[in-house]
Amino acid sequence: MIINDKYKVESDTNNIILLEKHTITGTGKGRKSTKEVGTEYWQPIGYYGDIKALLSGIVRREIRCSGFNDLETLDKKIDELYTLINNIKVLPETLR
Repeated sequence: MIINDKYKVESDTNNIILLEKHTITGTGKGRKSTKEVGTEYWQPIGYYGDIKALLSGIVRREIRCSGFNDLETLDKKIDELYTLINNIKVLPETLR
């Protein structure tokens, strides 16, 4: 299930998996990419036991990556996250 243009959720028999979208830029970790520049792919970034833990993981990740320098910036980021979470309408049975 795609949450937004940055995150999607999948599941297996043991976990709910948070994936983040990345794009091949050609400036990897010192290795030549086997994929074409501009190719998008989803990379797993977290494994969770339930939806509540997954949503908490998104909030923690977004706050840590926001680079906030003041409380106003942090407050705006938290409002964005509430909007993101509130816009998740229906969760498939497999993710409950």
